[in-house]
Amino acid sequence: MLELVEDAPVPEPGEGQSLIRVSRAGVNFADTHARENTYLARYELPLIPGAEVAGVDESGQRVVALVGTGGELGRIAALAINRGDFLMVVACVLYAGYTVALQRRPPVAALSLFMALAGAALVASLPLVALEAASGVLQWPTATGWLIVVLTVVFPSFLAQMFFIRGVELIGPGRAGVFINLVPVFASILAVAVLSESFAVFQAIALGLVLGGIWLSELGKR
Repeated sequence: MLELVEDAPVPEPGEGQSLIRVSRAGVNFADTHARENTYLARYELPLIPGAEVAGVDESGQRVVALVGTGGELGRIAALAINRGDFLMVVACVLYAGYTVALQRRPPVAALSLFMALAGAALVASLPLVALEAASGVLQWPTATGWLIVVLTVVFPSFLAQMFFIRGVELIGPGRAGVFINLVPVFASILAVAVLSESFAVFQAIALGLVLGGIWLSELGKR
C-alpha cells in the first residue's frame, strides 16, 4: 500500500545535483506494479514511487523533473541509458524494420496480413500468460479493464494498423514513418478533450515543432 511518510530524512544533493521540494508527483502504472514488486524491473522495497515530479528548488525556482535517470544530469549528458530506455530503443528499431518490411510484404490483403500478425502475437503471448499465472501475479481485468481492452483492440490495434499498412502502400515507409511523430500531438489533444487536462504554452510550442518538422520533411516529396 501507499503510505505518506512525513519524517523522511532530507537527502543531501551531490555534485551536479539539485534538491527539489516536491509538491506534485505522478504515480502511474509502472509505479503501482513496482511497489508490488510485480514490474518487469525489480526494485528494493520499500521504495518511493513517482519518476515525474514538480516543485521548487533551493532557490525558490519552480521546476519539473524526470528522475528516471537517478537525477544525475551527467548520465543524460553522457547519453547513458537504463534498461527501460534500451528496451524502448529496441522497440523503435523493430517497428522501423516492420515499417520497411511492409513495402516488401507478400501480395496479400491488408486484413489478411493483420490477422496473421494478430494470431502470431496471440500465440507468442500465451507462454507469458502461463508464466504470470505460475508465479501468482496474474491479474484479470475488471469490467472497466475489459472495456479498455475492447477499445484498444478496435482503435489503436485494428483500425490504426489497417490505415498504417495502407499508408505505407501509398507513400512508402520513409514518409509514413515520419507521421508516427503525430502520436504525441493527438495524445495532447485527447488529454485536453477527454481528461480535461490543462494545455500550457510550452506544449503548444512542442507540438508546433513536431508539425513543423513533418512539414519540412514533406517539402518537395509531392
